[in-house]
Amino acid sequence: MAANLYKMIRRANDLIGDRTPIRADCGRLCAAACCQGDDYGMLLFPGEAARLANIPGFKVSRFRYMGSRAWLLSCPGTCNRAYRPLSCRIFPLAPHISANGAVSALPDPRGRRMCPLWDGRHLDSGFRKAVERALGYLGHDPAMLGFMRLISEELDDLRKLV
Repeated sequence: MAANLYKMIRRANDLIGDRTPIRADCGRLCAAACCQGDDYGMLLFPGEAARLANIPGFKVSRFRYMGSRAWLLSCPGTCNRAYRPLSCRIFPLAPHISANGAVSALPDPRGRRMCPLWDGRHLDSGFRKAVERALGYLGHDPAMLGFMRLISEELDDLRKLV
């Protein structure tokens, strides 16, 4: 099962390709605030933990997230970009599952303190569309959809506060 999930992650990465939030190095806007490395880390999508645990500099740990078990990746702040987890590739967007089950990508309110692009208004439209295609593809798998529902629940609660 994990191998199949990782194949899905690879396909999602392919759908995003080399698209980035803006057509320039967005790290120049904020001194690469999201790539400073810390103990908090990024949530890993199902299937990513086993593959990323062996990458030098990456620390993968299990924790409780929204009442479920999940994996978190922390790093020193620099990495081979080819190994970035999907959460890093799609930031400052995050998956959202609507009440009717539609999968989309919405701005991630958790990025408000670090990312000048957090509200999504200035993102490249090609990037947003690619992320939505990738998340829509992942939404066909029950494990991926369940994971994205957890993220949606958390972010819906946070959006009420922002």
